[in-house]
Amino acid sequence: MPSAITGMTTIKANMLRNGGGVAHRMAPGAHIAICKDCLFNGYYNSDIVEAMDATVGDGVEVLLVSLDGLPVLFYDDAVVSSSFRVVEKDISVIFAVRNNGPLETLWPLRLPRGPNLTNPSILKQAVIAPGVNIIATWPHILGPSGLLVDSRRVNFTVMSGTSMACPDVSIITSLIHSANLNWSPTVITSAIMTTADVAYHYRKPIMGGNVLANYFAMGSGHMSHINLDKAVKPRLIYDIRPTSSICAVWDREDRKCS
Repeated sequence: MPSAITGMTTIKANMLRNGGGVAHRMAPGAHIAICKDCLFNGYYNSDIVEAMDATVGDGVEVLLVSLDGLPVLFYDDAVVSSSFRVVEKDISVIFAVRNNGPLETLWPLRLPRGPNLTNPSILKQAVIAPGVNIIATWPHILGPSGLLVDSRRVNFTVMSGTSMACPDVSIITSLIHSANLNWSPTVITSAIMTTADVAYHYRKPIMGGNVLANYFAMGSGHMSHINLDKAVKPRLIYDIRPTSSICAVWDREDRKCS
């Protein structure tokens, strides 16, 4: 989705004549705060945490992180802890998650299908977003393959992954937040989930590989900007405060949280 976040309209956006057309802006009134947290040779979890702290200090209300750090245990993950600290400030955090392959059976340990392995009370997937064959802007310092020996230069390329789905989620989250400034991140998530589609808008069923997707594969369904009017004014919402999450994860023997 070229330049969607920056609020620009891109004419004739395409890659090898695929997906040609006009890419319209979705959140033209959004103000963007950008923080660099990695170099060409990679990054560390500490870089991500520092960047998150910097952007929160700049006053952002929706935090988009289209990358993931080194895989560590859930309760030892500094990025997870930092994200929770940001959510405590009523700032929505949209993160990409690591996925080690194209097969639907290969899922990141942090975010498996069904009950979470660390905390079974958390059920995933919550919702799915567009993230396959997304036309994305591409810098001229690199060829489309990302290899130094690639001399080709393009304005756009086709990419897939959770990093491609994150901008869609962040834009819709931003628009919902702008219409309901007092909503918590959990309420915004609830509004997206309760208005998601269990089929695409052109009535094509959602597939999980070669079979129809079940709720463990698609969660509440497919989120779409087409349902934005419903998500802004949902009939039913759920709210969970940060203290509830702490009790659910760490309260095992004592009942101080209840």
